[in-house]
Amino acid sequence: MTQNKKVNIVTGYSNPGGSTLAFTRLTNLLNENGYDAILYGPHPWHLDKCNAKELKDFTTDANSTLISHYVKISHDMICKKHILACHETGVFDLRRGIKEEMNLDLYDEIVFVSKSQQKWQGNPNGSVVIPNIVDDLEPIKSKMDPPVAGVVGSIDPNKQTHVSINRAKADGFKYIDILGDMSDSKYFHTEVLPLLNRNIRYVGFCQDRQAIYEGLTAVYHSSQRETFNFVKFECEQTGVKYCPLKSSETGAESWSKEDILKAWDSILG
Repeated sequence: MTQNKKVNIVTGYSNPGGSTLAFTRLTNLLNENGYDAILYGPHPWHLDKCNAKELKDFTTDANSTLISHYVKISHDMICKKHILACHETGVFDLRRGIKEEMNLDLYDEIVFVSKSQQKWQGNPNGSVVIPNIVDDLEPIKSKMDPPVAGVVGSIDPNKQTHVSINRAKADGFKYIDILGDMSDSKYFHTEVLPLLNRNIRYVGFCQDRQAIYEGLTAVYHSSQRETFNFVKFECEQTGVKYCPLKSSETGAESWSKEDILKAWDSILG
């Protein structure tokens, strides 16, 4: 691998969430393997998770490779190569363009996180699939008594947090923890807050993924659509029962860090 290659990763969303976890892990993986990678984002959460800067500080040049995510980049942006990293479906729909202004010819490469997402997005010519990095977790050491159900993930209409809560209640769980960033405040106050009580509580986002699952018996997942689904892989590793809706299934693969690095090497090189 060529050493010290400059890679700028620019995202339009850097608050807690699946894509931000994915890009902080990717930035760290690249820097651990000879790249000079920086993650730029508009929200401050990512700044102490990897080599990162605020989006307003972003600059590029003809010797750098640009990886952009969930953000519109100027047509006259100068860089050695421009890679679109797409982690979304409906909210970043390449089939119709973002506000009818998306020109896929601006990108040298397009990277999706699963084959099902690639297919949904119309399988653009030359696109590739590279899964997200899933951190290694340990099987949980003890069962919770009484049992506790978890709803893990961002709180918004797509994730249908309220549906997961009601499904867990219907299955007999008295204690339910909601663990995720409140990405849609209106949805939270309208659909989730009325369901909370002293036994059904909003915990918030937890960066320590192992700690999340140590306190849970089962995890309910009710997304309308997913592209990768960290939660499924984390439940498989920890041995926590995973309770999805069919709509939450992606068919995504989990690769080793070595295979993920090799795949990124092939398009960054």
